[in-house]
Amino acid sequence: PAREQLNGSSHALALQYQHRLGRRLQAFTTLSAGTTNRAFGNFAIPAFGDTSQIGVPVAELFDTRMYYGQLNAGLAWRASARLTLGGSATAFVTKRQSMNLYNGQGFGADLNATYRISSRTAITGGYQYMHFRFPRAFSESAIHGVSIGLQRRISRSFSADGHIGIYRANISGTESVVLNPEIAAILGRPTGPVVFERTSWAPNYSGTLSWLQERGRAFLSVDSGVVPGNGIYLTTSRSSFRGGYSYSGLRRTALGVSGGYSKNSS
Repeated sequence: PAREQLNGSSHALALQYQHRLGRRLQAFTTLSAGTTNRAFGNFAIPAFGDTSQIGVPVAELFDTRMYYGQLNAGLAWRASARLTLGGSATAFVTKRQSMNLYNGQGFGADLNATYRISSRTAITGGYQYMHFRFPRAFSESAIHGVSIGLQRRISRSFSADGHIGIYRANISGTESVVLNPEIAAILGRPTGPVVFERTSWAPNYSGTLSWLQERGRAFLSVDSGVVPGNGIYLTTSRSSFRGGYSYSGLRRTALGVSGGYSKNSS
C-alpha cells in the first residue's frame, strides 16, 4: 500500500490574466491549481512563477496524494501620477488524501497603496486579512497584518524592493489534556479534549534584489509570513530564502537554476 501511494503523476496549472478597464483602472486574476503525491511536488517547473502563494503546498512532510487550488482577483487604480491604490480577494483549498493529515481552506483580502517619490523610488503600505479553517481539527485562525515598504531602482540593471510589518493571529481549536484523576476514573480515560483560544504575533517581511540584463535575470529574496501549514502544523509561521538565475539568449531554449531554504514553526 505504501508503494502504491507513490504511483501516479503530478500536474500543475498557473493562469494570469490582466485587463485594462479604463485609463486608470486595471483588473487582474491569477489561478494556481494542481495535484501531486510528492512532498515537494513539481513546484520548480516553469508553470509557477510565484510559489509564495498560501494555497500552494510547498512545505509538505510526507509523500501523499494532495489536491490544491487558489484563486486571486483584484483591482488597481492609478489615482494620480504618483499614487496607486489596489485591493484583492483570495480563496484557497488544500485536500490531502491521507486521513492522518488535516485539510485546509480559507479566504482573505488585502488593501495596498504605492506612492512614487521619484522616478526611481516609491514607498508602499498595506493591510492584509486571512482566515484559515481546518475542519477535521475543529480549528480556525483569523490573521490581521500591516506593513510598510520601499521600492528602489538602484541602477539600470539593479533594483530592490521590500517591506516590513507584523501579523496578529487569533487561533481557536481543540487540544487533548490530562484529566484530573477523579474525572478520568468516571470517564474511563486519562485524557480529554478542551477548547482553546490563543493570540500569536509573527513577523511580516520580505526583500528582493534583482539584476536584469537583456537576456538574463538573477535574483535573491527573503521573506517571512503566516501560512496554513502542512497537514501536521496548522497555522504556521514560515520564513524562506531563495535565489536563482535565468537565461533566454538561446534561439529556442531558455535555461534557469534556482534554490531555496525554508523554515516552518507552528
